[in-house]
Amino acid sequence: MVELPPELLVFKPDNRERTRRAISRVVESAVRDAGTKFISVAKVRQAGAKDNNAAQECLKAWRAGLSVAEPWTGRPEVPTPSGETPVAGNRGELAQKIRDARTDGDREALMHELAALVASGEVDPDEAREIRGPLQEARQAAKAKRGNEPPPEDPTKLVLSSPEAMLAARALDLFVSDERRDRMLAMIAAELEADRIEHPNQEGGP
Repeated sequence: MVELPPELLVFKPDNRERTRRAISRVVESAVRDAGTKFISVAKVRQAGAKDNNAAQECLKAWRAGLSVAEPWTGRPEVPTPSGETPVAGNRGELAQKIRDARTDGDREALMHELAALVASGEVDPDEAREIRGPLQEARQAAKAKRGNEPPPEDPTKLVLSSPEAMLAARALDLFVSDERRDRMLAMIAAELEADRIEHPNQEGGP
């Protein structure tokens, strides 16, 4: 892990890392073009950094020798004003919730949590959009899967039967002997199969 100077630890990890990536992009472009002499805060902002103060301090640290080749993932040593959990902890918890999401309700709750984290400045809006995309795709995939599956059998569904069928069903319920009931059920199944074979192109029943 890159050891960060104290002046960079005041910035939230996502802000600091976004700025590092922006400096890295500008450095790569400058090396290809003419050199790193004219790298400015404005160019770093144009490359993706959104916080002017972070751009200034991070650029100053880079000019002092801090490498941008590795992530600047050191966690802040200063407490947040509200005493909330540091961003790194919130992001880890959010990642676990995304892994555990199984239902549309879980994904909807994650959408609301993302909106809250963006509003509080703990998650970058661009990153939130990247997270929302797979969540929305998962919701659409689950919806399509439900559409392709047969509907669950409704235990309250009513089926019309003839008086003879009702009498036979009632007789089965009146048997005291389980053996007689089992023999009757086996006979009915065997006769039904024989009838199907004898009349293969006709719907069963009167």
